Amino acid sequence: MHFYAPGGLSTVSKNIVFVLDVSGSMDGTKAHQVARAMTAILNQLHHGDFFNVICFADYVKKWKDGLVKVNHRSIRDANAWIQEVEIVGCMWIILYKSHDCTLLNLFTGCI
Repeated sequence: MHFYAPGGLSTVSKNIVFVLDVSGSMDGTKAHQVARAMTAILNQLHHGDFFNVICFADYVKKWKDGLVKVNHRSIRDANAWIQEVEIVGCMWIILYKSHDCTLLNLFTGCI
């Protein structure tokens, strides 16, 4: 994750929701790549940021019910949770409404 901004600006907290595809098409190497990438990304978050992780396939699974403040424990717990997510099923679509953290699910048929 990279943020580009002019120098001298104060850091602004971010609310971030990671949406991970864990459908059958992600089985094998892709799943391992996503897990490794998420470890690297989560380790780059800053204290003061808030985040959550959502996985989807033929189900939707949230790590937490809302946004969680970044700290060493939340990063460790999120990484552990991502490592345990199973790759199964087909894809659904998830929309995230960021201003009030409401999750809207729009389910498409599995083809």
